[in-house]
Amino acid sequence: GVAIIAVFWIGLAYLLSIERSKTLNAAIQHGSGAVRLFEETTTRLLKDTDRKLLLLRLAYEEDPKRFDLRNWAERISLIGDLTIQAALIGPDGYMISSTAGPAGASIYLGDREHFRAHVDGKADELHIGKPVMGRASGKLSIQLSRRLRQPDGGFGGVIVASIDPAFVEKSYNTINLGAQGSVSLRRLDGVVLASHGISIANNER
Repeated sequence: GVAIIAVFWIGLAYLLSIERSKTLNAAIQHGSGAVRLFEETTTRLLKDTDRKLLLLRLAYEEDPKRFDLRNWAERISLIGDLTIQAALIGPDGYMISSTAGPAGASIYLGDREHFRAHVDGKADELHIGKPVMGRASGKLSIQLSRRLRQPDGGFGGVIVASIDPAFVEKSYNTINLGAQGSVSLRRLDGVVLASHGISIANNER
């Protein structure tokens, strides 16, 4: 009888081990698929915004005196559910124009990371800044910016698009990671840009 009971418990432990392995493998596969979906959605958003920034930059550099940021932003459908605002910052750090806030407001942005990155850097590439509270929009946003160039190639300021970090929450709700799941977006230097769910990243922002 003792031997039969022992065999029974060994068999039960084996079956539970198999079920546990199946559950873990299914969770890993689901998580990997969710990560790929989140990555694709985020990459698509960033690339689309960058393409529009490049288009705005080209239009501005061709005729800076007659460039109308609000009009161009409407024409290319830049402002929407996720893009809070677009702005032009002069080489002196003061905002030239914005799609949000009062027209002609003299707002200094020369101390912002998304401005300093282009003043100090020489590479012509998209910069993704830390989430900050917008001085023109009054909203928390992630700053995507490009360097403006003068005719001689010198620094002509910055053009920036402000992205709502809430897109991470929307992605989280779409991929359905469950009550104990979490998702976070980080830069290559480890800075957390946005997060949602149960995550220690919330304490690092």
